[in-house]
Amino acid sequence: TTATWEQTITVEDLFAPEFIETPEADQFVHFLSDYGPSVTGVPLVEDIATHPDMAALNLVSYPIKLEYADVAFDYHSDTQSCSEGLAAVTRRWTTRDRCETTATWEQVVRVQHPRSEGGMGEIGNATQFQAF
Repeated sequence: TTATWEQTITVEDLFAPEFIETPEADQFVHFLSDYGPSVTGVPLVEDIATHPDMAALNLVSYPIKLEYADVAFDYHSDTQSCSEGLAAVTRRWTTRDRCETTATWEQVVRVQHPRSEGGMGEIGNATQFQAF
């Protein structure tokens, strides 16, 4: 006598990819310069299924997608522009694995005032009506 039993096991990936290394979350770029990821940096992501122990078991959720969108632009007043930058761009990074689990991380990129050094300088006696 023989008996057979059929069993189906479903493994679900409920773990979102993780940001394991990120560029500075708040940084300045020079006035009238590129502020894209080639300048501000790109985060490094990892998914639990990309960990060597999981890969050895052939459990992978490739590909992992990494995308960004500049979701907010804030323009500062004259008094704020020296310390907070002329403008601040909020960049939202989103990573998604094949199982559609996602994680997000935000970065603020500030456009440095052209008369300040390192984004934290004094503008001196200049007013909004003076030419630089």
